[in-house]
Amino acid sequence: MLSFRTFRASIGLVLACSVLPATLVAQDTTGVGAITGAITRQDGSPAPDVAVCVIETSQCAVSGPDGRFRIPDVRGGAYRLEITPAGAARD
Repeated sequence: MLSFRTFRASIGLVLACSVLPATLVAQDTTGVGAITGAITRQDGSPAPDVAVCVIETSQCAVSGPDGRFRIPDVRGGAYRLEITPAGAARD
């Protein structure tokens, strides 16, 4: 036979589990993508270690040895990017 305390804890757990999935489903990821690209020098060679930041969200990425960068979890829209060369300080 269940005691009142055990019964109350069981009911609390069932309620918590029934609310949790609704919270997880409510996360809106519609239109979320990534900004990707490659930074090159004037001569066409890759530019590594360049900071690329989305001004409106302050999300940043640094270009790899091949000059490529990826900024994930960005909603669709128009954005301005701030490009900071390697070794330069960001404002």
